[in-house]
Amino acid sequence: MRKFNFIKAALIIAIIGVMALSSYTLLVISPKYTNLLVENTEEEAIRAGAHLSFMLFGKDEGAITQDSLSNVSVPMIMEDIHHLVIQKLKIFSSSGEILFSTDKEEIGQINRKDYFVQVVAKGKPYTKTVNKNSESAEGIISKTDVVESYVPIMRQDKFAGAFEIYYDISKRKSKLDGLVTRMYWTIFPSSLALLGIIVFLSLKASRDYEKLREAESKLQKAYSDVEQQVLDRTDELRRANVQLKKEIEDRKEYEKQMILAASVFENTIEGIVITDSEGIIQRVNKAFTTITGFNPEEVIGKNPRILKSDRHAPAFYEEMWASLITRGMWEGEIWNRRKSGETYPERLLINVITGSEGKTIHYVALFHDITDIKHSEEQLLYQANYDALTGLPNHQLFNDRLKMALTHAHRNELPLGVLFIDLDDFKNVNDSQGHYFGDLLLKQVAERLTTCCREEDTVARLGGDEFLLLAQFIRKEEPAATRLAERIAESFKKPFTLEDKQIYVNASIGITIYPNDGNDIETLVKNADVAMYRAKCQGKNQFRLFTDVMHREVMRRIALGNDLRGGLEREEFMVYYQPKVTIQTGVVSGMEALVRWNRLKKEMVPPGEFISLAEDNGVIFPLGEWVLSTACRQAGEFGVACHRDPCVAVNLSVKQFCQENLVAMIRETLNKTGLSPNLLTIEITENIVISDIEATIKTLKLLKELGIHVSIDDFGTGYSSLSYLKKMPLSELKIDKSFVDDTPDDADACAIVKTILSLAKSLNLKTVAEGVETKRQLAFLRSEGCDEMQGYLFSKPLPATEMATLLIEGKKIQIG
Repeated sequence: MRKFNFIKAALIIAIIGVMALSSYTLLVISPKYTNLLVENTEEEAIRAGAHLSFMLFGKDEGAITQDSLSNVSVPMIMEDIHHLVIQKLKIFSSSGEILFSTDKEEIGQINRKDYFVQVVAKGKPYTKTVNKNSESAEGIISKTDVVESYVPIMRQDKFAGAFEIYYDISKRKSKLDGLVTRMYWTIFPSSLALLGIIVFLSLKASRDYEKLREAESKLQKAYSDVEQQVLDRTDELRRANVQLKKEIEDRKEYEKQMILAASVFENTIEGIVITDSEGIIQRVNKAFTTITGFNPEEVIGKNPRILKSDRHAPAFYEEMWASLITRGMWEGEIWNRRKSGETYPERLLINVITGSEGKTIHYVALFHDITDIKHSEEQLLYQANYDALTGLPNHQLFNDRLKMALTHAHRNELPLGVLFIDLDDFKNVNDSQGHYFGDLLLKQVAERLTTCCREEDTVARLGGDEFLLLAQFIRKEEPAATRLAERIAESFKKPFTLEDKQIYVNASIGITIYPNDGNDIETLVKNADVAMYRAKCQGKNQFRLFTDVMHREVMRRIALGNDLRGGLEREEFMVYYQPKVTIQTGVVSGMEALVRWNRLKKEMVPPGEFISLAEDNGVIFPLGEWVLSTACRQAGEFGVACHRDPCVAVNLSVKQFCQENLVAMIRETLNKTGLSPNLLTIEITENIVISDIEATIKTLKLLKELGIHVSIDDFGTGYSSLSYLKKMPLSELKIDKSFVDDTPDDADACAIVKTILSLAKSLNLKTVAEGVETKRQLAFLRSEGCDEMQGYLFSKPLPATEMATLLIEGKKIQIG
């Protein structure tokens, strides 16, 4: 294939060379000689033109016209044409008119040819070849090969006319063609001979090349064989080297693993025992000695039975060996004995080691002492079931014991009692004495409750200052739960000694009896809590047995709580207003906003019933904002209607007042409603003040900065302190209805009212008396200098429309 390609390439190159030489002769040399002939002929035409111009016109410098030729004889012109070997001659004027022609019929015609106007008229000669049998300038077929030349006649560098000279070049062209033909036939054979030589040399070179390639191929093959042998041998050596390195590395790794295994064996915190197939100890590690107390020489060669604690029955070990035989391992907890004789728990894992034939050759036991873990589990179990402060059972353990007690009581048809105990005013102890003394008190309460109970009873701490007591009765007659409660109450009459202080604390107790008051844990505890709450509401320091009435009250409270959540969306709340009257004039000065709830549009629920519920379930926050916004908006509307600005007072509960965004919320409400801040009074109770005096003062100052008035509602019923009154930016004190009710007949009530009025006057505070219902009460308050009053004597709380009417009509109370 290579030989064929080489010859083929040589032939193609040779043929291309011959064709190139031939083409060069025909396409290059022949046209070149033709162009040379034309150029020579054009030069002859220029010389002939110059000669004819001189002969015909002499030195005349004017334009060539018909008159210029009138003195020239035609024979003379023809003689010159013959002498100059001219086949045909035309003489043109500058405008292209033929003035003379060897063809007389053409005289007088005008030459319109482009080359005459564009070339000859510019003073440049123009020559073209007219080959035999082609159309001439006159549009006739030429019989010969002719060169047609236009030679301009210039006079004083201006175009004066032109000669059109025709030369017959047939003979010269024939000679030239013959020369080219001879050259071609001279070059072509030479090219063929050269082609033959090239082919011959190519064939010879191809044969030599093939021999060379064959020798080179053999040499390359021999080289490749030697190289492959070297590579194969090198690869064998490399594999042998890799294998040797691997064996060395494996050996080193094995040694490292053995060292590591020995180090782990000796230093692991788990004890390790290795025995033979008969269970005879062959090796132990340091941890074994640390855990059991036995040195290696004391146990090697002996059976592990020397560690047996005798705390497991034979069935335990039978199960262990069954697992070793069937599964090849056993894992679990076991009690063993130390050298000292002390038993201890351990976590043990035994694995069977088999040989190549599958027979057991060793047993390996791995174990660790779990004494600390057991202690931690016991501690966690204790923490999960006992109160950390008092050591009493916690809620979870109490429920477990109550569950078992209920099962026992149900099976034996016996009653049992659950007592819910809550300390009265425990918060005051924490606030006044500190949490440290509060914790000491809780511990002593736990001890005192325990001494009041029998061993089979359970006292538990529910959390905070709440305790639960489970009393199990062994007789079917009426249980002595009330006597137990009385015994607890009696024990609380003694003071509790907290280091060097003695503190008296009372308790409120609620009692439920199984099965009358409930059949399950949740119901019994819940009902006991309800009974305890009733005891607190009725004055504290007493006990109450749960009744169906309490149950109905609880159910109503739950129903009210559920309905309360959707009350705002259902638009069930309304704001009523109780007028505040200036005592000295009888004119209405403002009003207090009071929320009312038309539950499901069917029942008017008193505020005393639903406000505490709203505080418990969080509805108090959106409800409070709605009351404030409504009161401010309607107060503004009242002012527009009656053409004066009545003040409005809005109550805040403890939880409302403790909101972080309270001041911002009030500011935003005033901005939205447009009510002036000096027309708004915020009423708070003394309980709010004492909850956090410093925070309360800070909030009240911020309200004062807004221009809002602050009033202490129900003053004198809470924990009054002159020190906080002095610090707080207050505007007025409201005298509670309970003091006003007994005036002017009760001397003590009158003394209290007078004291409050005197105190307010000294602090420059306005006073408002609540619950004024008789003219005698009004007269007393007026005589003592009270500023304002509100109560049924003037008006009950009114809906917004009626309040607006009252203000518009300007109703007054008759004074004196």
